[in-house]
Amino acid sequence: MILSHSHKFIAFKTRKTGGTSFEIALSGYMAANDVITPIAPDDEAIRASLGFTGPQNHTLAGGVGPLAVGKFYNHMGAEELRSMVSAPIFDGYAKVAIVRNPFDYAVSWYFWERSRIAETSREDFRRWLVSQFQRRPEIEADYRQRRRPNPGIFSSNRMITHIGGACVIDIMLRYEHFQEDATRFAAAVGLPTSLADVYRGIRAKGSYRPAAATALSMFEGFVEGENMIRTSFAEDIEKHGYELK
Repeated sequence: MILSHSHKFIAFKTRKTGGTSFEIALSGYMAANDVITPIAPDDEAIRASLGFTGPQNHTLAGGVGPLAVGKFYNHMGAEELRSMVSAPIFDGYAKVAIVRNPFDYAVSWYFWERSRIAETSREDFRRWLVSQFQRRPEIEADYRQRRRPNPGIFSSNRMITHIGGACVIDIMLRYEHFQEDATRFAAAVGLPTSLADVYRGIRAKGSYRPAAATALSMFEGFVEGENMIRTSFAEDIEKHGYELK
C-alpha cells in the first residue's frame, strides 16, 4: 500500500493482480513524507536495485502528517485504513487499485497457492475451487483471527477495495489494459505518463503457472466452477465486461 501526500492518492494492493510491481513502480516517484509499506525481501531487492524509495512512514514512529496510531501494511483494506487517517485524506485522495478478469485471477491464485505444496492438474484445480467456495466463511474467519495469511480467493480483494459492500476505489486499473489505465491514472495525479513503462519493466514475482493453463482450458466443461465465479464476481464482470476466454 502506498499513501502519497505529495500526489494525493492511495494505492491499495490487491492480490494476484501485479500489485507488487505497481507498488515498486510508484515508489520511484514518492516524496519523503509519503507512506510506503514493506514488501517481501526479494521484491525489496528489486526496488533497491532500481534506486527507488523503500519502506518509510508505515509505523507511528516514522509517520508524519495527520496519521493516527497504527501500522500500515501491504494488503491493507480500505475500511482499516479509513480508521487510521483523517477524513480529508481518505475522502479527498484518489483511491486506486488493480482488478483482473476473475476467471484468470482464479487460475493464477490456484497455481500460486498449490504449486508450492502439491502437484497441480486441471482436476485438482476444480476440487480446490469448490473447496474454496464452500469454505469461504471459515477461511475468512481464520484470517480475521490471524490463523491464515489471507482471506482466500473469494473474499480477499473485496476486503481491500470495499467498505460495507460498496467499492470505494475511484480509479480501477484493469490488469488486461494496464498501459491505457495506468497512463490515465498517472495524468490524474500528476505522475509521469511513463509509469506504465516502468511497471512493465519490473518482474517482481516469479510465475508458478504453466503457459498452457489458460482460464479457458482450466474451466472447460467445469460449469459449476464457472457459475461460482460468475456469481461471486458479478460486480467486476458487469462493470468491466469480463468473460471466460
